Amino acid sequence: MAHLQVLKADELKHEMINIKKPIQYKELTNFDIFYDNQILLLQTGIMKIISKGYYSQFVIHDQKFRHILTNMISYILKSIKSKKQYSEYFINKKKCNVFENNTLSICNLEQDINVFDIEYNLKGESDVLSVNDNVRLILYVKNAWINNTSFGLNIKVVQAQFLEPYNIQCCLFKKGIKIPIPPPPPPPFTRNTNDTTTNLEKTKSVIRPTLEEIVLSKTKLKKTNCS
Repeated sequence: MAHLQVLKADELKHEMINIKKPIQYKELTNFDIFYDNQILLLQTGIMKIISKGYYSQFVIHDQKFRHILTNMISYILKSIKSKKQYSEYFINKKKCNVFENNTLSICNLEQDINVFDIEYNLKGESDVLSVNDNVRLILYVKNAWINNTSFGLNIKVVQAQFLEPYNIQCCLFKKGIKIPIPPPPPPPFTRNTNDTTTNLEKTKSVIRPTLEEIVLSKTKLKKTNCS
């Protein structure tokens, strides 16, 4: 397989876009588009699927990517129109907008494309995607086209990344978190009355009279008796 280079939106440079000479088939005219002479693959920002079917639609959340995509489409179509030999191809033709009102319309989502999960593992094909899923896409800017009534840009999906955190194979719980064991409750309080009485008796101080106090008290007793 040839080397495929996928551009992020802010890497896109208009002067590197190559528009080849038209290829006509019956009523259809195609201008193949390349980037530095290689296939133009563009990685989108986050998008939400709002419808699935022959035309699948995506709302683009990333304002910067919306701006870049709008400018790229305008640049390609204006570059073709500016050529005198091709300008008449656009007369009385209606522009078919692949991107309008922040919504991108793609017609090949139901075909066989690989879908990867949030861990970059292969998840399946497009049938694993549902409306309201958040995704990123790899877009293939294939060609500009003109028919008898309309003109526009042909953009296809090459791959999709499913950005919902479902069916993840690894454990997301953080390691090393220890739940502390609470300390045991204190023993119940019991009051021992005997110990309390003993302690009170021990705290009482014993006061002994001095010799002078004894003599004085005897003298007082004698005086009392004489009187």
